[in-house]
Amino acid sequence: MNQIEVFLTTPDKKCLLARQPEIRWSADASSGLPMLVVEPTKLLQPFLGVGAALTDSSAWLLAKSMNPKERRVALMALFDSKKGNGFSVVRICIGASDFSVGGSYTCCDTPDPTLEKFTLERERAYLLPLLREIKKIQPKLTIIASPWSAPAWMKTSKSLNGGWLDWAHYENFARYLVKFVQGCAAEGVKIDYLTPQNEPRHESNMYPSMRMEPSDQSRFIGENLGPQLQKAGLRTKILCWDHNWDAPEFPLGVLENERARKFITGTAFHGYAGTPEAQEKVRAVYPE
Repeated sequence: MNQIEVFLTTPDKKCLLARQPEIRWSADASSGLPMLVVEPTKLLQPFLGVGAALTDSSAWLLAKSMNPKERRVALMALFDSKKGNGFSVVRICIGASDFSVGGSYTCCDTPDPTLEKFTLERERAYLLPLLREIKKIQPKLTIIASPWSAPAWMKTSKSLNGGWLDWAHYENFARYLVKFVQGCAAEGVKIDYLTPQNEPRHESNMYPSMRMEPSDQSRFIGENLGPQLQKAGLRTKILCWDHNWDAPEFPLGVLENERARKFITGTAFHGYAGTPEAQEKVRAVYPE
């Protein structure tokens, strides 16, 4: 087939997936159209799919603010590959984010190094059932999970909003993340990718956040999170950084650590600042 369907979305939102006239492949360079060169022997990153964040608040709206029929229509429009957009990736929050219903929380707010107080009670209320419903519509669903903060008692600030992870609790936080992955699996929800921290260079006194620098993240991944996932026999993959394009030196600093690098699958980038060329800078140094 040499006929191409075209849909256009523009930053000013005047066009949102607006259907455009179809175009055809052509070897005629005089057509005035942009030239597209395909190099089938040059392979870069695999493309898993497109999706969006399923925050606590969006999960609540879908699960609690819609009746089953309305929710089905919405989920089909988003995730069905034939009749909808075919989204196949979602990112979920481990505990509260800046979009949470009913205030901030984590899965173990009670100081408890044994983590016996760890619970997914809140996630069982609507997030996990919703993910199971989505997986029935989109069996190829890939799930990425990220914490906005460690529990307050694990942090130097003793607050969910800002502060650093206390070195004394690196191992506890790693076990906390492993328990989240295991707990979701027990509920029929597989976590495919895990990041150690959302936006590690952003601190807020308004919502859960936690500071990390490359030396902190490489130590945490290499000495704690990676070994703990491996010990638990989990195949969940680790993505480092999880912040903007404007600081490629951060993931490069993490990946420079050999002990951490052996546990890392890739780098997670946000598009709020910087340019996508940052991804190529990291790939050029660590193409594996």
